[in-house]
Amino acid sequence: MDEIKNYPDNKLTLIVAGSQGQENSALTRIANGEHRDVKLQDQDVVVFSSDPIPGNETSVYELVDTLAIAE
Repeated sequence: MDEIKNYPDNKLTLIVAGSQGQENSALTRIANGEHRDVKLQDQDVVVFSSDPIPGNETSVYELVDTLAIAE
């Protein structure tokens, strides 16, 4: 993580945990603007590589909503 500041944003791809909307996961902290090293920009793209686990749908869709309105 210390080295990401050495690269332009358009040359970075980050793989982070939390696609199921887990509380305090990296993706949730990024979406909420609470991650200490990663901040989303308007041009950033977030890709979910999995379907919601049955029972996690509400958490996942709340995370998607948070990402959609993140500044």
